[in-house]
Amino acid sequence: MERTLRGIIAEWFESWVPQFKPREFDPGLLEGKVRKIYAFPGCRRAGKTYTMFQLIDWFNRERGVEKNRIFYLNFEDERIPKETGTLTSLMPVIMEIAGEGELFLFLDEIQEIPQWDRWMRRVHDSYRNVHLFASGSSSKLAEKEIPAALRGRALSFEVFPLSFREFLSFKGFAYQKGIEYTERVVGRLRRYLREYLAYGGFPEVVIEEDPMRKKMIAQEYFRTIVGRDIAERYRVKNFHLLLNFLKYLLNSSYFSVYKAYNSLRSGGQKVGKSTLFGYLANAESVYFCYTVPIFSYKIKDQMAYPRKVYFVDNSFINFVGYRFSENFGRLSENAVYMELRRRQSMNPDLEIYYWKSREGREVDFVVKKGLSVEELIQVCWDPSDDETKKREIRGLVKAMDGFGLKEGVVITEDFEGEERVGGRRIIYRPLWKWLLGGTS
Repeated sequence: MERTLRGIIAEWFESWVPQFKPREFDPGLLEGKVRKIYAFPGCRRAGKTYTMFQLIDWFNRERGVEKNRIFYLNFEDERIPKETGTLTSLMPVIMEIAGEGELFLFLDEIQEIPQWDRWMRRVHDSYRNVHLFASGSSSKLAEKEIPAALRGRALSFEVFPLSFREFLSFKGFAYQKGIEYTERVVGRLRRYLREYLAYGGFPEVVIEEDPMRKKMIAQEYFRTIVGRDIAERYRVKNFHLLLNFLKYLLNSSYFSVYKAYNSLRSGGQKVGKSTLFGYLANAESVYFCYTVPIFSYKIKDQMAYPRKVYFVDNSFINFVGYRFSENFGRLSENAVYMELRRRQSMNPDLEIYYWKSREGREVDFVVKKGLSVEELIQVCWDPSDDETKKREIRGLVKAMDGFGLKEGVVITEDFEGEERVGGRRIIYRPLWKWLLGGTS
């Protein structure tokens, strides 16, 4: 085992960091006075490995850490035995190579190794000169679910597919907040937005130019997530049922176990409700999807009402469901949720809900910070239809009255402006502006 580890480490020093496009991550967040383990959980192919490469490059170039003090291992390497003894052998090998001094260990997909959390705790506590960084496509590395052995010792930074701002950067477009762009540039931004909504933000999909290959890459990602991250990891016995359930989710805006149960049963699938709850939990744990509860101060209401379902990337909605359809209304709502989720990952006080009245009026997103609701967001791709606009505004105004808010936001394709309804301020903002965090 030690010989294998030496060989893999030698390969790392020979190859070093490949070329990469930087992501919007501030390495300064890792420079607190208190020494921590840093975890980077996220969906497969979202960019966790290259985020670690970016950090390695930063430590080397900006902080002057010598290359021979920085180690990187990918535990999905087939040469590495998936057993605890692998980790037990690792530190002696590294100390033999590097000797004394400060060390930086970047460990990719570490959840592949049994008892990885106990090993990390032991190394963190025993080697005060060692800095640990770990990534994984499992929520076990997320701050809310981190194993007991690491609680109080680790900080998590979830890695997502590209934000719209990062997407523009990958396309060579440098967005600057506060600049009044010409019609030609705004038109270009809108075209980029449609591409972003249709094909999503997985880095390889964004870099690929051929539309068919983009679709094929997204479909391959889906198969890998279902096969390796869910079916193998959780020992799913009925792979075909799992596949049909996930496709059912992709074609649904809400998850109701009773509707999912009845739909799958009507298609000839033998399934139990507890199995479906398990599949949903598995899909969430590998960051394939997220569920949003209804806003209520009563926990039993949150449990009783269906949850809205959103997906880590729009490409899954467009290219994996039962049929392809560029439903920009649904795609834009999913993009808004994922942007809110990015903001939530950096602000533990932020919570996301949807709202629905007894009369059936609804608001897509209720953003709660701490103890108070601070923002209501309605997504309406095309507000030009009077009936659609009235329906969306009625729900928004009703919720504003209930929460005591003076304004609400309607996110549209390109309509911008504001109006007063019953003393309440309704702000219309184009999606591309909202995603970029600017008002101009």
